[in-house]
Amino acid sequence: MLTAQQCSVDKAGKIKTLFIFTLTCKVIIIFKIKEDYIMAIVGPLNGVTVVELGNQVAAATCTRMMADLGANIIKVENTAGGDTYRAWPRAIGAPIDDDFNPIFDVLNANKRAISLDLKSEGGHKVMYSLLENADIFITNVRTKGLSHIGLDYDTLKVKFPKLIMGQQVGYGEKCPDK
Repeated sequence: MLTAQQCSVDKAGKIKTLFIFTLTCKVIIIFKIKEDYIMAIVGPLNGVTVVELGNQVAAATCTRMMADLGANIIKVENTAGGDTYRAWPRAIGAPIDDDFNPIFDVLNANKRAISLDLKSEGGHKVMYSLLENADIFITNVRTKGLSHIGLDYDTLKVKFPKLIMGQQVGYGEKCPDK
């Protein structure tokens, strides 16, 4: 749903809000400063930084929704080809080339990405630096895998007590089919 309203002009004339548009959960404000127009998009998660360590759909879908609500998403991919969804569409005959991958793009729009080797000391150091400045950590890596690289909940809650961690694990931790 899109709504729009024209706002009153500031008497000082320095900054005038011309229009405010509301599009679903985001507010788009257009200002005129001197002769330049500036647009600001404000969502309920503006100012929230999220680090995503995931593969394929679960974590990517969650953080895509957060990005659409204004969060700053930093997607961490491995250095051996990145997220498997970068190549997966070929397996089902979907259109894909170096500049066109609609399945990956839909899941990862509005995100920034970095490739890290989390088994190396340098990659681990960069990841901890990202988490130090993050509000939320979202992953769909299994707990055992996270433990091997020092990114499990028990380790992170000690190192980064204010960090919120969300983990989606297929079939759960104790399901016989996991």
